Amino acid sequence: PDLRPEEWDLAALKGQFEREFLLAVPLEELDLTQITFEELREFLIRYLHDQYQKKIKDFGEETFSTLERIITLQVLDNQWKDHLLAMDYLKEGIGLRGYAQKNPLHEYKREGFEMFAALMERFKHEVVRYLFKVQPMRDEQLLQRPRSRSPRYIEHRGGQMAADGEEQKKTPVRRSERKIGRNEPCPCGSGKKYKKCCGR
Repeated sequence: PDLRPEEWDLAALKGQFEREFLLAVPLEELDLTQITFEELREFLIRYLHDQYQKKIKDFGEETFSTLERIITLQVLDNQWKDHLLAMDYLKEGIGLRGYAQKNPLHEYKREGFEMFAALMERFKHEVVRYLFKVQPMRDEQLLQRPRSRSPRYIEHRGGQMAADGEEQKKTPVRRSERKIGRNEPCPCGSGKKYKKCCGR
């Protein structure tokens, strides 16, 4: 905001929009010698809103609404798991704050709140990023889809096809070492239970 328009790094701005949202921002429509930072911000928000409405129209409202729900839940699930893991690390190391004459409980609350606020920002950013990047399938893409088993299915089943088209006989996987119990000491030597260390 403190920079003059000629000092703005517009190439980086365009690059960021292309990477994050797969959008080419039409900055050439603006008179960059007269525009203020606030006007540029308003232009970008309007542009994103228009592109979002166009995407809804391309998919159809009902389909896009379902897509919004699916993406929102997937992103929230992933971000929440990461957040819980980070909170575990914070809990393990918070006792050290006492050495710095700080109350560990207050520090845990403060840092936990900051981490939650950061989680919410990341969550909103990721949802918007995925929704802008998703593209509807064109008719020719639908026609090109194979009618037989998809490679993913074959790969998932793990079987290569035999020469005559039959699946090869599956042989059971044999474990070479003894299975480590979840409550046994971790073999890495940390002194923790396996389930709390390498068995997570």
